[in-house]
Amino acid sequence: MGSLLLLLLLACAACAPEPPPARKIAVTHSLVDELPEAELLPEPGTDSSPRPRSTTAPGSRTPGLLLPTGTAAAWTFVLEEGGSFSLQGLAGTGTLQIVAQEEGAPETTLETLPAGSGPRSLPLPGNGPRLLRLTLHASGEIIVQGPAVRSTALAHDLPKAQAARTGPPNVIIYLVDTLRADHVGPWRTGASITPRIDAFATEATVFENTVAQAPWTTPAVASILTGLGPLVHGVHLLHDKLPPEAVTAAERLHAAGYRTAAFSTNWNVRHATGLDQGFQSFDFAPDQGASDLLNQRVFRWLEHQAKTPFFLYVHAIDPHAPYTPPPVWRERFAPGVRPGAGADFARIYKARHRQRRRLMNEVRALYAAEVAFNDDSFGAFLDDLRRRGLYEDSLILFIADHGEEFDEHHAFGHGNNLYDEALHIPLIVKWPGQNQGQRVRALAQQVDVLPTLLATAGLPAPQDLPGLDLARIAAAGDGSSPLADRHAISHLGNRNVESISAVHAGWKLIRPLTALPAPTRLYDRTTDRAEQHDLRGDRPVRGSWLELLIRREQERGKSGLKAQRYEMDEETRKALEALGYL
Repeated sequence: MGSLLLLLLLACAACAPEPPPARKIAVTHSLVDELPEAELLPEPGTDSSPRPRSTTAPGSRTPGLLLPTGTAAAWTFVLEEGGSFSLQGLAGTGTLQIVAQEEGAPETTLETLPAGSGPRSLPLPGNGPRLLRLTLHASGEIIVQGPAVRSTALAHDLPKAQAARTGPPNVIIYLVDTLRADHVGPWRTGASITPRIDAFATEATVFENTVAQAPWTTPAVASILTGLGPLVHGVHLLHDKLPPEAVTAAERLHAAGYRTAAFSTNWNVRHATGLDQGFQSFDFAPDQGASDLLNQRVFRWLEHQAKTPFFLYVHAIDPHAPYTPPPVWRERFAPGVRPGAGADFARIYKARHRQRRRLMNEVRALYAAEVAFNDDSFGAFLDDLRRRGLYEDSLILFIADHGEEFDEHHAFGHGNNLYDEALHIPLIVKWPGQNQGQRVRALAQQVDVLPTLLATAGLPAPQDLPGLDLARIAAAGDGSSPLADRHAISHLGNRNVESISAVHAGWKLIRPLTALPAPTRLYDRTTDRAEQHDLRGDRPVRGSWLELLIRREQERGKSGLKAQRYEMDEETRKALEALGYL
């Protein structure tokens, strides 16, 4: 009997359909079309070069690239297989030098061609997935006809989302303000201080590598609710208000028949900042900001919900400064810390050396106490959902708006820079019916939230959103080439400081946009997650690629929305000062 069963199993295995072969596609980059993405390199000894432009050579119909005398322009590409540079001919005077540089290798001159040369196809160095920078140097005025980079790539098709469930599920976002990922169990080294979140994670999907779109509340929450980056939704500064032209998750879900409600305890998330758009009920109660009191208001709202599906947004301000955990949590995590230490901002900002380290140790302990307090409150929130029969079939998304800095890069608080301590946030998603845990290493970001909500509700997402349904990212696994991974753009515009960062394939580039002493910095996050060792001078090709990703986002921002401005009254000013924003 056992032998017969084995034969049947082997026969079934033999007749099982084989997975389809990987689909290859041809990829062509026209340098004429991608001219706006080119780096313009100044001629040695000068500060600038004449700008290349698109043109057509006399007697030719092929689009061409005019490189004035002394011009050097460079393009950076992701290549997966092979690759070549081709042109249809050269017109004009002088010569064209074609230089390629594979990441981690020296520059290679592929050829130097005189004007009048005919068609060429030159193989590019390297093979397999790689970054490559191509530079064209013109001596004399040269028209390059039909310049292009060609390669082959595997089609990285994400799995289709699961079929919509019978009836739309409830959709819940529970956002914890100022929560660093490394203080939450799935990301923490050492003893956990978040047992309720940890238990939730065992039956949900943990996105290990999630990036915030901004290091402070208003633009980050605007990105979560609109699915747009800060340069596109327009909210950058403390006085900015989300423009009414932006369409929020609450507006989209309400139009589809959802009841919508939000509960906020942060002065940056209220009517004045425009983040109440689309919510039928918007409860703003900063004076009752402790997460256990927040729960009571949410529970009262849940008591009156009928069978209509709802979208619920809960914004807990613990563990945001000032750090004032309840006594039981303070005694457990910060015994002996002096009274008032969690609100002593002026002293912390002025302190240096040993005194600063001592003050940082105090606020770290108080911060951990508030994280643990919020964890307990989040657990009570889940218990209430279970008691009402709302837990199993709801989408529950646990996320932070940003992290918190404790002097890792000589700053305290948030809204100061774009380092990992400010941008690496926890993200845990439990889909309706899910009860098995999963961990996903692939990059996730806040702009993925809106497509996830819409897909779970069975609604289409606008094609121009930069994010993806997180269910598709989780289903894809982590087996794809790291060069095919997505990228995340984050932006800081606060306190007269503006900077932007790009994360891609384990690398991060931070570029200041205002006059700052710090230069552009490049970090290999696979070996330097603390972002302490700048490799900008060592990896120019990687830096060029990330610069290109930033320029693309800046270009999208030119046609983005324009924020409105709200007038800050004295009550708001005092509240934001107490939160450390002023």
